[in-house]
Amino acid sequence: MKSLKIYQFKGIVFIMFLIFSSNLFTGCKKDVLVSNDDLQPIMTFENIKVKVLEDRLYFENRADYAEAIEILSNIEESTFDLFEKSIGFQSMRTVLNQKEREAINIEDELLATLLNPQGIIQIAENIFEIDALNEIVTVYSAPETREKNGKRTFSTNDDVFDRLDGIEALYTKSGCPSYKEKVKNWAVWGGNVECKVVYQKAGIYFSLQSKIKKDHWGGSAYISLTCPSGSSYTQNRSGASQQSIPSNSQGGYGRVYNYRPYSSMRGLKQYYFSVNFYCDDSVSGYGPYSTTLTINCN
Repeated sequence: MKSLKIYQFKGIVFIMFLIFSSNLFTGCKKDVLVSNDDLQPIMTFENIKVKVLEDRLYFENRADYAEAIEILSNIEESTFDLFEKSIGFQSMRTVLNQKEREAINIEDELLATLLNPQGIIQIAENIFEIDALNEIVTVYSAPETREKNGKRTFSTNDDVFDRLDGIEALYTKSGCPSYKEKVKNWAVWGGNVECKVVYQKAGIYFSLQSKIKKDHWGGSAYISLTCPSGSSYTQNRSGASQQSIPSNSQGGYGRVYNYRPYSSMRGLKQYYFSVNFYCDDSVSGYGPYSTTLTINCN
């Protein structure tokens, strides 16, 4: 009888262990379904201090604008839609397709996300109208002056914020020009692949970016980009030192891979940016293809 009780006790302990293990496993599954990584894009967007005023983004100060650039630079471009939906904004990126944006010299999707379809954004009391095609930034000192003559005009090559602050040093009005190297129409199953390396300038936004992209979803093409060590840049300001661009390599069977090592309110007076691109769809009878695109300003 004593032996039977011992076995019954052990059986109860074993059943309790199974129940505990099951609950623990179920709890772990729930944690995975609502992971921090899944919530990160939304949590990140909440840190962007911005409002939608009429049909444009409005930042209360330059610091909030600079922080927005930094946050958006560190998330996937595929989540830009979530940012826009979270604040009820329709940007140039969502209204104009890629070819239409490139036709007006807007190459960077981050910049296109910050601008409305007319190329307008407001930071503090200033409304900025970006005409990248004609390399002009028009600044209205207050919303009510937009329909009047209270405006100033700068080049997209200028560091516009310094100019507005009355800094007339040579470096605020000179710097590297826009530059793009692009290869397009690598034929693969279902469409084409293109790759590019770009220095984007807009007076209030400057960036270095590389991208390889399929013009379609799916397919068997493997695409990749690699930025080896050796690339660098120098900001267009007094006393700035040359900064090395970290190496980067990414690729797979996805639609797009992107590397943006620099994005800022300040332009560059020097850059060397070289990226290797690769595409292989040999299982479907296309490729492999490879090229190196380099942009350089000294």
